[in-house]
Amino acid sequence: MTFLPSLVLYALGGRDRVPLMKRVALVALGLLLSVAAIVVLARSDLIWEAWAPASCLSGRCFNEALRPGPIRQPVNTWTNLAYIVVGLLIAAPGAGASGSPRAPLASPKNRVAYGLLVVSIGVFSTFFHASLTLAGEWLDVFCMFLWASFVALLNVARLLQLGRAAFHAVYWPLNAACGLALYAFPRKGGVTFAALIAAILASDALTRRRLRTRLDTRWLLLALATFAGSFGIWLLDQNQLLSTPESLFQGHGFWHCGAAAATGWLYLYYHSERDVMADERSVES
Repeated sequence: MTFLPSLVLYALGGRDRVPLMKRVALVALGLLLSVAAIVVLARSDLIWEAWAPASCLSGRCFNEALRPGPIRQPVNTWTNLAYIVVGLLIAAPGAGASGSPRAPLASPKNRVAYGLLVVSIGVFSTFFHASLTLAGEWLDVFCMFLWASFVALLNVARLLQLGRAAFHAVYWPLNAACGLALYAFPRKGGVTFAALIAAILASDALTRRRLRTRLDTRWLLLALATFAGSFGIWLLDQNQLLSTPESLFQGHGFWHCGAAAATGWLYLYYHSERDVMADERSVES
């Protein structure tokens, strides 16, 4: 499957011919409920001052100015809808079958779990930027740990031929340890997340080499470029080089959109997997 046609095929519902309108309706319903929840929150009388403040409030919480009311950073709150849209597109029926049944996200359960983990990042990052509370900060970063460790451990499980029970026996204690470390050192969550991203790349490289899988690496390169580019814009904006605190464009909000897109590109990367040995056998026959 070539690069651009594969994106069109996925967006239209994959090879299993799930009706396009059903797929669109499911994603639209999830998006509508998310928008409604944010609107209800914005119109509420909720006061966050009674909650423990986020650790970033000791300095500066990103570049966006803090507003009074229940949504303290509107741009950084609303842009999390990007995660919810991407996650719902992945989790909704109609993703299509991978070229290899051994692919880490070929299982419907793994695909849905991946999509819902992306959705959870959007939900709890919304909570964090609306409230700027310590609880929101922890939940936001912890969901990022859950997503990244899920992908890395799926690769490791394939390499070591681990079953589902063994996967969960590693996945949950690992994330419990990461969660405790995040609670003790809330400002160091980025270091742990970076280590998990490195684990994804390392485990993916080992999987491709040892299991002789073939993937369309352009999706991976697009994911890395989108991730790095949006992160770079966030860093520039953190120093007020691209916007003012009151502007509608915020670098961290752009990061939300870019990182959400990167999770989608990474999914399509694994979705493109082909079994080299199976291809060789079909050629020989």
